[in-house]
Amino acid sequence: MQLGRDFIRSLTQITKDRGLSPEVVVSSLEAALISAYKKYRGGNQEVEVHIDTENGKISICEIKHIVAEVASPETEITLEDAQAQGFIEVEEGDQIRIEQNPEDFGRIAAQTARQVIIQRLKDAERQIIFEEFSDRVGDLVTGLIFKSESDQVLVRLNDRTEAILPEVERISGEEYIQGERLKFYLLDVRQTTRGPKIVVSRTHPGLLRKLLELEVPEIQEGVIEIKNIVREAGARAKVAVQTL
Repeated sequence: MQLGRDFIRSLTQITKDRGLSPEVVVSSLEAALISAYKKYRGGNQEVEVHIDTENGKISICEIKHIVAEVASPETEITLEDAQAQGFIEVEEGDQIRIEQNPEDFGRIAAQTARQVIIQRLKDAERQIIFEEFSDRVGDLVTGLIFKSESDQVLVRLNDRTEAILPEVERISGEEYIQGERLKFYLLDVRQTTRGPKIVVSRTHPGLLRKLLELEVPEIQEGVIEIKNIVREAGARAKVAVQTL
């Protein structure tokens, strides 16, 4: 059974472009093919799958335990039957690997390969986003309001990354207009089963601190140090500073 050299070349190029490990993708594909084969066979077979990364050949083997009396045909075989299939130098208690080549499993294998690669690319994309923003918690970020409803405000930080502005982190009375670009305080980044969840704030005192550090030359130069900030977002703020 073949995935083909074209598939291997495409896999190599995709993993290179996305910074993925080809070995990890192939290992995931082999595991997925084991599950797909078991479902195809409709049993509890012990299965091994190996993909040759040179030519794309898929080897599927069912593992059988040699026993005196078969209780589970899916995983056991008698010594006589094993020898009849060409396994001469074996004895009871050994395991044999019987290669399988079901004709109509090729289509399932191709579909499985496609699904695994798509999922791996999604996982890699999510990990890249998580690593990019988890190190920036506490920083100032700029984002574009692209969805603004009473229960949800979503912010686009870049072409592939969205953040949530929860109600508790919004300034009372401030309108969030779709297409408007604002600055936010990066409050939290956590990994979830659906990918990174990024939370931003417009009320956090850190937002004012970062804006002052950005706009006031004396703070940038270290002449003035911000000691404390007390803020009622949208109303007033008190900033304690010290001259160095």
